[in-house]
Amino acid sequence: MERLTEFQPPLLINSFDRPGFKIIKGTVASMRLDAVISLALGGISRARAVNTIKEGLVQVNWKIESSPSSQLKEKDMIMIGRRGTFIIESLPGKSRKGRCYIILKKIL
Repeated sequence: MERLTEFQPPLLINSFDRPGFKIIKGTVASMRLDAVISLALGGISRARAVNTIKEGLVQVNWKIESSPSSQLKEKDMIMIGRRGTFIIESLPGKSRKGRCYIILKKIL
């Protein structure tokens, strides 16, 4: 029987393949693309979000989106050029004032 002389840690399978996530929680007035981008990018104005969309820097589910008023739904993936990729993780409900609760995941 062979005796181990050095400690060998167990092999971690796929530990480098998994991307990290950052959770972003908040509310939006509606599920419009410009409103969700405003929340995802840390509260930038909706006007700046509209400019980003019209410049062609935004993709929703791998398709370039040019309409700021397009409606999003749960599990949609939003890719913003030079800013990151976000996934709408869940829509838990509405607030008393009718705003939509939203949970986003930012892929790190």
